[in-house]
Parts: sequence; structure tokens; C-alpha cells
Amino acid sequence: MRYFNLLSIALAAIVLVTGLYLSTTNIAIFFDPVSIFIVFGGTLAATAVSFKINKFYLLIVVFLRKMVFDVSYDYAKVISDLMKLSEANRAEAINFDQLIAMIRDPFLKDAMITFTDQVLDKQRLMMVLRSRAVNIYKHYLQDANKFRTIGRFPPAFGLMGTTIGMIVLLSNLAEANAVKLIGPAMSICLVTTLYGVALANLFIIPIAESLTIAAKEQYFKNTIIVEGVRLIYEKTNPVELAEILNAYLRPAERMDWKRLLRGAQKNKKK
Repeated sequence: MRYFNLLSIALAAIVLVTGLYLSTTNIAIFFDPVSIFIVFGGTLAATAVSFKINKFYLLIVVFLRKMVFDVSYDYAKVISDLMKLSEANRAEAINFDQLIAMIRDPFLKDAMITFTDQVLDKQRLMMVLRSRAVNIYKHYLQDANKFRTIGRFPPAFGLMGTTIGMIVLLSNLAEANAVKLIGPAMSICLVTTLYGVALANLFIIPIAESLTIAAKEQYFKNTIIVEGVRLIYEKTNPVELAEILNAYLRPAERMDWKRLLRGAQKNKKK
């Protein structure tokens, strides 16, 4: 998934550059230091004021974690892990704690540790796990909404650049060399607007939408885990557990428990 995210970001940049290149043979006219300073500098400053400069780096961490280093959720793998945990719990296997230690999904591992602590009864355990899933979802949505808020800044600073350019243009119309000043002033007007619109709509807002989708996918995965832990608590048969959890998924995403059992039988024969 992370490769698709990087590819999407690169594609956005390619679309922008290609569009500029096809519009004129002199692509240098789209480079304006003043416009870059107004849009990028203004967006950075507004972001720092909105979310506090000492926490600004957290947004960068969120971006890198979710857009660059994140992997897609394998729901079938999650159900497979829950089946193994269910079987070990039913059999009271001595390697139950080892299976929990080997779990890679942090939410599942945390849920199973809470389960093995045996501090909470079934009702309270389910309430705690559902609360965790909802709160994690809310936290990730907040991160996405922060990027969505940042997406409003570049067009606003683009408009500011347009206003500055128009002021410069109108204030110099009475001068002798007014004709020579019209071009640079209009350049600031239009190029700054271009930078603001491109930065917001090709990069920041799509990142916010991607983070929102990632938050929903994580919540969906955690919902499956919560239901799986409930079934483990009830010592449900692993096959029955798989069928119940498969109901959450599309046919192509479902866990093939028959193949898993065949593989387990082959390993026993060896």
C-alpha cells in the first residue's frame, strides 16, 4: 500500500508539471520566488499557529507513518490469528502466551493481554475494547481533519498573493514605466493563486482523504478483532469463529479456513 501512496504523490506532481509544460515552452514563467514564499511560507506559519509549533512535527510523523510507511490491513490474516488463539484457548495450550507475544497487530495484542489478565468479566471486557477501538478511530480522524484544515490555507494565501499583486499593479499605473511593471505584478497575482490551488488540491486535501480512509479501515479491522475476542472468551469453535468473522468481509477478502486446516494437517503428518 505504501508504494501506491508514494506513486500517487508522484503522479500528482507529474500531472502538475506536465500540465505546465504543455501550456508553454517557457516553463520558467511559472517559477516565482515571491509566490513560493507567500504560499508555502504562509501555509507553514498558519499551520504552526493553528496546531502549536512544538506539536507541528507530529503532523509530519502522521504523514510519514500513514502515507509512506503504512501497510494495508490483511483481514484474512487477522482472522487466521484469531482462529489460532481460539484453538489454543479452548485447549488451554501452554503456548497460549507465546502466541500472543508473536502477534504483530498492536490492537489485537493489547486486547489479548487484557483478556489474559482476567481482570474484567466478559461484558466489561467488550465495553473496554469497543471503547478503545472508537477512541483510536477518533484520534486518527483528528489527524486527518488537521490536514483538511491545512488544505484551506494555501488557496487563502494564494488569494493574498493575488491581492498583493493587484495592489502593486494599481499603485504603479501612474508611473512612466507602468507598462513594464504590469507583467511582474500580474505574475505574482496568477502564479500565487496557482501555487495555492495546486498545493491544496493535488497534495494536502488528498492526503487528508487518504488518512480518513485509513482510519476507517483500521476501525473496521479493530471491530473484527473485538468480535473475535468475544468469541474467544466464549470458547467458540475456531471454524465457527472464522465463519462469523468472514461475514464482515467481501467474498474475495474472506479467510479460507479450509485451506488453513489442510495446511495444519499436513504439518502434523510431517
